[in-house]
Amino acid sequence: MTSHCLTTNMLSKKLIQYFVSVGNRRFISQSVKNFESKATDSATKANVQTGASGTMPGRSMYKTTGFDRWILTWVKRYPKGQVPELISEDAIYQAKSKARVKAANYMMAATVLMCLGTVFYAKGLVKKGDSIQKRREDWHENIKEEARIERENTASK
Repeated sequence: MTSHCLTTNMLSKKLIQYFVSVGNRRFISQSVKNFESKATDSATKANVQTGASGTMPGRSMYKTTGFDRWILTWVKRYPKGQVPELISEDAIYQAKSKARVKAANYMMAATVLMCLGTVFYAKGLVKKGDSIQKRREDWHENIKEEARIERENTASK
């Protein structure tokens, strides 16, 4: 009976240690999160706005490439030739998203137009009496004729 009490006592001690350690982990992780958020708040306050480059305090900036400038003008975010060297990551992300949607819409429209063109082209061929079946039969007739001529030439020699 005493061994049962000892194992129950040991088990309860282990459970208490486990919950205390879980609680400490939660407290530590929350403390780290609070510390990081306070650090970013103070870093944001330390940033000052510079009028020349158009940067905003607390925003990470992105250096634009030629392709990025083209995208920004294509989605009409900036007029042609007036795209700044540095732009916020949010602005470039939104511009690229709009460009993706715009490109996808153009591709869908082109696909629909090509499908319609194919349908009208095929209907015109059907009116002329041209079909894949007829082309296949003509090809087989040509092959058989060439084989017959070749057999006659080899037999006559």
